[in-house]
Amino acid sequence: MVTEGTKKQKSFLEKELSGKFVYLKVDACIRVRVNYFAINIHYFAKDGTVITTTLSVTDTRNQHASVV
Repeated sequence: MVTEGTKKQKSFLEKELSGKFVYLKVDACIRVRVNYFAINIHYFAKDGTVITTTLSVTDTRNQHASVV
């Protein structure tokens, strides 16, 4: 079921995003010592609303910090 759902979502996004400009957002955060890395896309729907779709979220199994 997961594989079939993934195929449907991929097909939907390919049709929905065809010929559109998209904004790709990459983000990272830490929650309870788990380091998440996410990839999102933002685009405009036909009615002008902004749609945000998460393409991937993964645990990097590594630590990151801002160092000055």
